[in-house]
Amino acid sequence: MISIRLSVRPEIWINVEVWKGKVYRVIPSRRPLGVEGDERWATYIKGLVSGAITYKDVPHVEIKELDGRILKWLAENVPRGMVTTYKAVASVFRVHPRNIGHIMRRNKLPIIYPCHRVIMSDGSLGGYVDPEIKAWILRLEGVRMVKGRIDSRYIIRRF
Repeated sequence: MISIRLSVRPEIWINVEVWKGKVYRVIPSRRPLGVEGDERWATYIKGLVSGAITYKDVPHVEIKELDGRILKWLAENVPRGMVTTYKAVASVFRVHPRNIGHIMRRNKLPIIYPCHRVIMSDGSLGGYVDPEIKAWILRLEGVRMVKGRIDSRYIIRRF
């Protein structure tokens, strides 16, 4: 596993598991889980977070079936600096919003497939990932929060 530090305060690490030259798993955490190094993968992750590249530019293991379709749709339709709701995504795929939450929680490739951009309808972050890490990534992408909720100007509610 390769660990990439993206910020000093708060200290957030993006831990990348690579298998056969492709990203197999991404784990954001408060500490490194592997060794630092491999500048190529650090460039990919920093490019994703900065918006310089998209998921298509990163060699990664494809996610299959409904999960993959939804995650690809999310990466293609919710741009950096914006968020959407579980309910809005659910309406596109005609499933229950809770199913969308479960798919976001199962996402092995966060940052690559930006599940951090899916929030609750009331603007709160939801509980499928560490809310501090989710908030940090969203702030890094330019999303503003007011009193613990996403400012409504950054929320896409309909597609």
